[in-house]
Amino acid sequence: MKKAPALSTICTSMIAALSPLPAMATPQGCYASTFDAAHLAAHPDQVVQTLALYFTPDANREGVARVELRAVMARQGHAARRGVGGAGLEEFGLCDPEGTCVIACDGGMFRILSADTEAVEIETSHARVSAQPCTPGMPISTLADVPGEITTYRLTRAPESACGR
Repeated sequence: MKKAPALSTICTSMIAALSPLPAMATPQGCYASTFDAAHLAAHPDQVVQTLALYFTPDANREGVARVELRAVMARQGHAARRGVGGAGLEEFGLCDPEGTCVIACDGGMFRILSADTEAVEIETSHARVSAQPCTPGMPISTLADVPGEITTYRLTRAPESACGR
């Protein structure tokens, strides 16, 4: 995943604006989920075939994690209608200690509902993924099955290779 030089500046102001809530453990490492053909057929609006999140501590802010998102979009739902079905899309952002993860360049957000060493559960109504992060005009999608409505994903601990490492 390409690193944007402005990530620190962009995300610092986003994290600073978040309201304080009780702190939770920020996950670390790779978490992934893959949905098979039977699952996708049973959920025709689902737009993600594979989702991987890679969390690392931010060196400049205690309790804040950097997150890299990688998704292979399903060939159905709004992903197919937008022409990104089957495409590998990605993004990056920062997660605060309360579990709010903000995607860089106004890419929306997701919230960590629970996290431990074995699994992480997130919800989003708009978290953008794109062909090239922070680049206008590139193909994009959202992780929400129905944009504006909450979609929940449960990802399990995975080898770093599942997160493109």
